[in-house]
Amino acid sequence: MNSAPSTSWAVALAGSAAFAALGQTPPPASQPAQACYVGPIEVLVEDPDGKPASGASVGVFGATWYSKDGQDPPPRFKPHRTDEQGRFSLKSVTECMWPTFYYAFDESRELAGFRLVKLLSDLANPHTVKLEPARWVTGRIVSSELKQRGWQPDLVWAKLSPIEDARSRSRFLRYIPSKSARFRFLVPPGKYWLDVGARRAVVRQGVEVRVPSGSGPLDLGTFDLPMSKLARLVGQPAPEWDVLEWSDGRTRTLATLRGRPILLCFWHKQSGPRVALRRLTELHARVKGRDIAMVTIHPPESDGLAKIYDFMRKFERDPNESVAFDGDPRRWPIPTGLDRACPDAISEWGFQYGCSRARYGKVVSPLFVLIDRAGRIVANTQTHPDEFERELAKLTESP
Repeated sequence: MNSAPSTSWAVALAGSAAFAALGQTPPPASQPAQACYVGPIEVLVEDPDGKPASGASVGVFGATWYSKDGQDPPPRFKPHRTDEQGRFSLKSVTECMWPTFYYAFDESRELAGFRLVKLLSDLANPHTVKLEPARWVTGRIVSSELKQRGWQPDLVWAKLSPIEDARSRSRFLRYIPSKSARFRFLVPPGKYWLDVGARRAVVRQGVEVRVPSGSGPLDLGTFDLPMSKLARLVGQPAPEWDVLEWSDGRTRTLATLRGRPILLCFWHKQSGPRVALRRLTELHARVKGRDIAMVTIHPPESDGLAKIYDFMRKFERDPNESVAFDGDPRRWPIPTGLDRACPDAISEWGFQYGCSRARYGKVVSPLFVLIDRAGRIVANTQTHPDEFERELAKLTESP
């Protein structure tokens, strides 16, 4: 078995917006929605003999393992550690997904453990994480297809989740290598789901990993990922959208906009909506007065655009926001289209998205796409973010 790389580690609260582009996966759509838990949490970590494990690192609702060239992790990823009694607590947290888990490992990185929590209401109770002898689970992520195109897989990531039963999975441990294509997790014996991915590559999901008792790393080998559908579209004609209605009542297609650059955004009011709307208003200010068509497309809604309007009104009333459209979203200067429903277009979050977005592959909201005057996709913010900014700058720079 291959030895794991020498790196520094940190454990952080999961759910940071910084990982949105990494394909984070909440529980499947088959699990019913429920309200979030907001309140205090308390965790007790014990060693294999049942004694308090002081100085143990605790990951709340999953953990992020972050390697930064063998150096100390960034300040925002400080580890949470237990006190002399083996306890760790927070006065208030918000958690909206389940089953979820607490995760902990000792200072020597020889012991680790999980505590699965099936109901969000149970988070109000103290929970104990029992440490066990653990092993490093390692692997490597590459993409031969990307390499043939002259691209190296970047933003590589791996996610590991303990299997509770065959029907559900919990939060993930996430590993983000800095420059290496290798990943590793410290976990006790058991069964796990593994997902691996990289920017511009197809995510491989649901690999079942069995970790037996023993010592030494468990090497899972190399995962060779094909290029994603979204990456393949760059340089190709943009797929025509299938919009039911537009917020301004007009009808528009890619064909009717041919001859003008198009800035297209797919967003969802249930997935990073404020990030999307802030970015939209910022971009609108940059392209205003220029010969650039800017449109957005939202997934299907049972009440048509009405629910989207309600959300946008709340967004406008928020004193921390800078968007204003006089209380009438129809006067918002960026046309919003309602996508047509597609039966199989279900995101990993359990949200339905439409036919237009499905033609771009499985993407994370929001997605911004830049289309040239000939109708070809120039770049997008997920597989070609640097190219997107460069091409947008060319269109918006002063003459």
